Amino acid sequence: MARSKSSRNTHKICVKFLIKGEETQKAFDVMPSPDESDTSLNKPIEKIIEQFSNQEDMYVVTISVNSDSIDAAKVLSGIRDDVLKEHSDSALMLEDGPSEKFDRVLFELIATFERRFRELLIVSICNEKGSLDDKLIGELEKKNLGELFEIVFTDLEFNNKVKSVVNDKNSRRFEKRDLAKTIGQMEEDTLWSQYFNNDRLSTVTEEHEIIRVFRNDVMHVHRMSYKDYKRARTLVEKANKEMGRVIYIRSAHVDFTSFSEVVSGLAESISKIMAQIDLGGITRSLQTLQQAYSTSFSGIAHQYSNLYKTLYKTPISTGIASGINFDSLHGNITIPEDAIDPADIGDASSSEDTQTEISGNPPKVDSSEKPEDENSEGKDENPHND
Repeated sequence: MARSKSSRNTHKICVKFLIKGEETQKAFDVMPSPDESDTSLNKPIEKIIEQFSNQEDMYVVTISVNSDSIDAAKVLSGIRDDVLKEHSDSALMLEDGPSEKFDRVLFELIATFERRFRELLIVSICNEKGSLDDKLIGELEKKNLGELFEIVFTDLEFNNKVKSVVNDKNSRRFEKRDLAKTIGQMEEDTLWSQYFNNDRLSTVTEEHEIIRVFRNDVMHVHRMSYKDYKRARTLVEKANKEMGRVIYIRSAHVDFTSFSEVVSGLAESISKIMAQIDLGGITRSLQTLQQAYSTSFSGIAHQYSNLYKTLYKTPISTGIASGINFDSLHGNITIPEDAIDPADIGDASSSEDTQTEISGNPPKVDSSEKPEDENSEGKDENPHND
């Protein structure tokens, strides 16, 4: 039995213009199409120019791609914008396929945003009050998105205070910074600030107005660029995820009794495990390591102190080392007889031999060499002249 081919309806995206004048018609004739190697398209861009009605110098130009992809809409939206910019006086838009494609994708996301925003208000307010009796909840379905935003994100008292300051006829003319400072000192208490955490809903808090503008562009089929489409989609998707998480957190039931039992059982298991571990051995090992380190460090420090005195004829007087009493450091460290085997930290006599050799045969210092502090005057006083 022959397998039937699956029928797939492909929607051709196109931009269509009504143009006037032979010069404009010639410009469209020679207008190059984007190179496929420079785009993500794998289909050709078609261009058709036909005479409009019985008008001798008016034409309909159709530029299309046999695809319903965002990539096709992106390429054609670029062509559309270039045409309207270069031929603003002689071309009108008849069909805007790219914007229609962007709107179709964004419409579902924006519809989800509106539904989720209403759900967020219901869940949060009813959870806080423990009741279904709330004036705003009762009017949710009657309000459009702009009205809801005004109720939730604005404070009427704060607005009245601002207006009284701005409209005060007896006040002197404002400086921008003074007016901003005055308004900034006023208290603003919105419904949103009472019920919601801005950190968990940062996109909704900060970008709700631009989301509303994009929503209106979609609903009123305004022309949309690919850049605006990308921004709108990113913001709305982030906002929807934020609201979804908060709705889940505030709606989910947590059985604190069961949770307490689980935590208690875990703590008991950890206690049993810890009781079986020999912590004494670990403590003794750490003490041994600490004593070995102290002994090794004191020997090295004492050698460094003697070497510095020999070279510069003076005790250490700068840096952290100046605060260490090297002469008493070594003597103050006492090592228990059973603490460590000297073989664990190297040959102890090697340090003493080195110390004796340095004290008995101090290195000769070249008279031309001076400590860095003494040569400081010869340095460039301004090292950043280059």
